[in-house]
Amino acid sequence: MSKRAVALLGLFAAACPDPDDADLPCPLRPGDNCDVRDKECQEHVHGVIACVREADHPLPTIRVIAHSEYIREYPPTLTPAEQRQEDQEARGAELLGLLPPGYKPSAAIEVRPPYIRFDFDTRAIIIGVDRSDPELELYGLLYAMALAHRDMESDLSALRAQAGSFDRRRALTTAYSGESTLFADLAWSRMRDRDTVAARLSYESWIGDVQDLLADPAEPYPTATSQFAYAYGAEYMRHAYLAGGPEAVSAAFDESSASTAYALGRWDGEIDAAFANIDSPVPDPPPGFRYVDEDSIGPVMYHMYRIRQGGQASSAGQEQQLAREWVGDRCLIAGTDVDDRLAVVWQLAGPGGRIDRTIVRATDAATLAAFEALFPAT
Repeated sequence: MSKRAVALLGLFAAACPDPDDADLPCPLRPGDNCDVRDKECQEHVHGVIACVREADHPLPTIRVIAHSEYIREYPPTLTPAEQRQEDQEARGAELLGLLPPGYKPSAAIEVRPPYIRFDFDTRAIIIGVDRSDPELELYGLLYAMALAHRDMESDLSALRAQAGSFDRRRALTTAYSGESTLFADLAWSRMRDRDTVAARLSYESWIGDVQDLLADPAEPYPTATSQFAYAYGAEYMRHAYLAGGPEAVSAAFDESSASTAYALGRWDGEIDAAFANIDSPVPDPPPGFRYVDEDSIGPVMYHMYRIRQGGQASSAGQEQQLAREWVGDRCLIAGTDVDDRLAVVWQLAGPGGRIDRTIVRATDAATLAAFEALFPAT
């Protein structure tokens, strides 16, 4: 988000009107005149977002802390069993080329100012800034405030709990990340005609950067999917805004939370949301193995897999075609409790939910043969 904010400074620098112009419907003050740690500034940003979103809500709870306190307040909480499962799932992603070989996520959480986020558990905005970049801090609060307003309308914690699959969780994240990015950008432009701002906004350069991440086997999928959520999500919501303003954005939020196919298609009208789960029975695993995870990981992950396997670049045409054709998927990861053997089985659905393609990967030849016998290629 900070990289996006820096880019937008250049985009809007020449177009910013006088922030004291009384005719502006949502006059955002400059960062130098709005310290996000102060309640008066927080109320100002709250009013600006309410105006841009055309929906008023109470001021959310806001906590201002030293950015160094965040690590102490939110330490990692994985149990040994949860850590083993996470490691097995990571090795499955590595077998599919979605993580680089030997990938290990950093145990340390890097927190640098400005740090502003919406906490889904407490429904509060957490602010840790040092005034080193007032304008970037202001953008961060705009984004978090837009997200808090969406939460008041949709109860994001409940939606996250109900999502049920990796694809739906990423779709929900993409919907609220894209919406919040768009509304923060509209407010931050400080331009009178927001339709004009939306029409001239361009996320294409950002999307191009994400396409490079999707295609690069050295890039871990969490990095690629995180940036996908912001860039593709914002572009999807920008089209929605141009089609019907904030009301259309809310409708797009509800619709696009069903699958990442929507954002991947980038407002392709041919997506009909005919998604189906693969519900055929799963055979018992070979002796000594158990299924560690069963999930639908979605079209963005499959797109990443196929272009990395083929050594291709990502393109809008490929993405939109896959989004139109996407039905569903089932990804199984099987491991043992005594050694490091692992298998991953990825089944893609075709029309009517039938299994259209099966991909099997394993850590060793014997495990591969055993799982290929259970899940023959289609």
